[in-house]
Amino acid sequence: MENETSTTIRRDVLLAEVVNAALSKHGSDKLPSIERISSFLFGLKKAGIDLGEIALRRVPGGFYSEDVETFVGHYLAAGYAMQFSPVTLTDKGKEVLASTIAEERKENPDLLQRIEEILANLS
Repeated sequence: MENETSTTIRRDVLLAEVVNAALSKHGSDKLPSIERISSFLFGLKKAGIDLGEIALRRVPGGFYSEDVETFVGHYLAAGYAMQFSPVTLTDKGKEVLASTIAEERKENPDLLQRIEEILANLS
């Protein structure tokens, strides 16, 4: 029998989801601050989503995750984002985000839908 209350999801998918949510909420191709993106992780954690080994720490004004910083850094290194202030995703970067999320949707649609609903309700 499948565990319908499972809240575990791969780290790269969680990070892709929070970056995607941050882009949607920010209303552009430019990423908001690492602290802003990290606040979405905190919202997921508060709603009962298991973040696994993703670490969050309190900083003045919110939260900070080195995992988010590393994730964005990988996008920069791969050419999926450009180093401007703020970081801007390329079209390929947006495709990679969408692909990461789409692949997980095949394996874990219910949890992904729950995560997306939680993220949609965060301000």
